[in-house]
Amino acid sequence: MEKGGTGGSLFRNIYRDFLKESGELIDSKELIEASKEYNTIAELWKNVSDLFIKIGETEDIKYVNQASEILIELSEREKKVMEELKVASA
Repeated sequence: MEKGGTGGSLFRNIYRDFLKESGELIDSKELIEASKEYNTIAELWKNVSDLFIKIGETEDIKYVNQASEILIELSEREKKVMEELKVASA
């Protein structure tokens, strides 16, 4: 997730930067706000990646449970921001 040529966080860092630059170019507060949310999303994906490493090293279920909780939050955040972007682009 972090070292596979995705720019980190499964392309979320790249998408965050794209939204920010696009928002600045066209003066879109919606895109700039979405870029801020993608910053948080990217950080959460980094946390999941770190937990996957710990899972592999320790096989400790607590890290699986932590990753699961973050993945649920990520699904909710990503769905919400994509819905907001859909409305902003209409």
